[in-house]
Amino acid sequence: MGRVNTPLRDVEMGNTPPVQRAHEEYSVHDLLGIISDTHGHADRARKAVEALRAHGATHIIHLGDVGSEAVLDHLVGVPSTVVFGNGDDHHGLTRYAEFLGINVAHPATVIETKSIKIGITHGHIDTEIFNLMEQDVDVLLHGHTHQKRDERIGSTRVMNPGAVHGAEQFSVLLYEPATGTATWLHIDDAPAAGPKAGVKVAEVRTVRPVRRVKQAKAPSFPNPIKPVTSESILRPRADDAPGAAA
Repeated sequence: MGRVNTPLRDVEMGNTPPVQRAHEEYSVHDLLGIISDTHGHADRARKAVEALRAHGATHIIHLGDVGSEAVLDHLVGVPSTVVFGNGDDHHGLTRYAEFLGINVAHPATVIETKSIKIGITHGHIDTEIFNLMEQDVDVLLHGHTHQKRDERIGSTRVMNPGAVHGAEQFSVLLYEPATGTATWLHIDDAPAAGPKAGVKVAEVRTVRPVRRVKQAKAPSFPNPIKPVTSESILRPRADDAPGAAA
């Protein structure tokens, strides 16, 4: 059975810590396959997961807006973790993921290896972003915006794999913590003749983590007395206006 890091009832009651450490063990030598915003498109999700595995992914992380049980079916057979998003039925999907043996992570989770800290979240709640940044994560992975991203905020590298639905180009991400190498794969809808068919390596970037220097005072990113806004962190999509569906 899969491990649910945070009991569902505690999430419902608001009794969860703002950030939680992952219970599972991760190695800096893992090759992480990052997928997000499938929104129930199971066949495309299958193709994306197959492409990630064909390119060597040893652990799949879904950053939310899964959309259906059928998408979760394609995470079986490889160690997988999921954080749910604003478009997910947390009740049903949590129970089904647990049944399949998929790890359901806290909405703001820190994955730690011996040399790097990685924060994962869907990205639709500003305070979860802020709380992860306060943990001095080296890398922050989020979805939600349906846009590829790779930039540095302070000493944290912030990346978004893009989306497998609702994007101009469907994409997923391979990330190797040991080297800082990030590889985006483009996925098309053409009938697949194999796990790499219709898959294009779109971009490869290597950015090693910044060596952190201990300071007498806590780093001020963002300034703790100022609220973190979507404009400063995630640059929300135009259709994320109140009432708009992701």
